[in-house]
Amino acid sequence: AHAVHLVDISRKGVPPQLVAALVGHTAPVLGVAWSSDESRLASCDKKGVVIVWSAAEQQQQQQAGASG
Repeated sequence: AHAVHLVDISRKGVPPQLVAALVGHTAPVLGVAWSSDESRLASCDKKGVVIVWSAAEQQQQQQAGASG
């Protein structure tokens, strides 16, 4: 499965820590972008699928694009 990995890199002197793996894409993820208020994350994959995720809930909110 293809996933977007959220990693905490904010603590100096501490190795990066995986916060969440957002699973939902069926093709390699090519890009991600945060909303201006950082409440949502959009990711797009090689098949043209865009998924909007809730940052707080770490769950898929919407999906658009190719489905196959």
